Amino acid sequence: PYRIGIVTGTSSPSINCISDNMHRVEQNNREYKYIERMSMLKILTNLINYNIGKKFSIKGPTSALSMSCASGLNSIGEGMNLIKNNECDIV
Repeated sequence: PYRIGIVTGTSSPSINCISDNMHRVEQNNREYKYIERMSMLKILTNLINYNIGKKFSIKGPTSALSMSCASGLNSIGEGMNLIKNNECDIV
């Protein structure tokens, strides 16, 4: 499990979620208690890595890339480098 890595890519976190929460805070005198409780789960781009690692008991390196349209290609390149540099056997 230590020689297996996870690299994922996404275009961006949920911009709508961020915008909605900021609007809600502004409407309520900048009181942050009005932020939706589950919003962090929609914003964190590395949460999928945690879930994959936990489900399959993967303990190797992980990386969550957010590079717009290039995320998929960069994720493949990052995984290739982990294997090429002998840090992982599987990514």
